[in-house]
Amino acid sequence: MGAETRVVFAIRTAGWHFLLGAILLVILAAAIFHFWFPYPYRKLLGGQHLIGLIFLVDVVCGPLLTTIVARPGKSRRELRLDISLIVCLQILALGYGIYVASQARPVALVYEVDRFVAVSASQVEPEELADAPIGYQALPFFSGPLLVGVREPLNGNEALQSIELSMRGKEPSVRPGWWQAYAASQPQIQKRMRQMSLLINNEKMHPILDDVLSAIDRPVDRLYFLPLTSRSSMDEWIVILDENAEVVAYAPVGGFDIPH
Repeated sequence: MGAETRVVFAIRTAGWHFLLGAILLVILAAAIFHFWFPYPYRKLLGGQHLIGLIFLVDVVCGPLLTTIVARPGKSRRELRLDISLIVCLQILALGYGIYVASQARPVALVYEVDRFVAVSASQVEPEELADAPIGYQALPFFSGPLLVGVREPLNGNEALQSIELSMRGKEPSVRPGWWQAYAASQPQIQKRMRQMSLLINNEKMHPILDDVLSAIDRPVDRLYFLPLTSRSSMDEWIVILDENAEVVAYAPVGGFDIPH
């Protein structure tokens, strides 16, 4: 009977712990998805996986530890102390999880050569922000990623330095000094973007694109696309553009290796 009472007591106490933690996480997840990982970045940059990890650590492990320490024979003072220690550990883990999410958040959607690149905060060197054009010298925190393009090299030496950096894995898209206003890149984008009909005629992609295109409600012959990539994901996406190279939507289909 004593063992049964302990089990019931522990489960009831852990249940309250789980409920409060779950409510907090739902509120936190809604804020993170809204401000840091709006569609499609929650999928493209792994925002959903980060929230899943935070859920596992804070909402599951915390109540499990509470189940272990909760015993009806303990005084209220002892029980409060034990649970307080567990909550402190959860807060520390939660703080670290939020920090990781803040570093993974998208800060720029950059047009580069023949594609768009989603750049996360961790990819940008803070000391290089001073080299960015005016208006782009601070990474956005709540306003969503910057929409920018990549400029041409100023001279031959800069072009060689850029190639060397790219060979080391540091593409122009993650260098603030190479960013420029999106409007300056639109003429080049208009030359590179491809007709949406090329994807519509693909039997594998057509079903996926149906819902996206119906939400856009524009003639397909006035829509274009370019691939969307990210260092954080192997998933294939595209950016859907209008005739003026303005971004109108995103779709989870491949944009490379499409025959002309």
